[in-house]
Amino acid sequence: MNDAPAVIVNIQRQPGANVIEVVDRVKRLLRSSPPRFPPRSRSRRSTDRTVTIRASVRDVQIELVLAIALVVMVIFLFLRTAAGRSSPASPCRCRWSAPSG
Repeated sequence: MNDAPAVIVNIQRQPGANVIEVVDRVKRLLRSSPPRFPPRSRSRRSTDRTVTIRASVRDVQIELVLAIALVVMVIFLFLRTAAGRSSPASPCRCRWSAPSG
């Protein structure tokens, strides 16, 4: 790799497996295993798809919290006004009758 001798290990997840969990387990395994490479060698990851996946999950979590806060705020504002009390969710005391004719 880059004009240097290298050993490339490609780890792929099985269908249906959680990518983030697989990467975390591989990282844990590599940290806990005794060194099996020569002393002057080094290891590095060339690609890691979980960086973008983790960022996307974090963005979704933030958007979900903002959406819940907005819904709670709108409900709170409308229930404090007359329009909130006459919303369809409140019980209606009027009778509807079919037109006679």
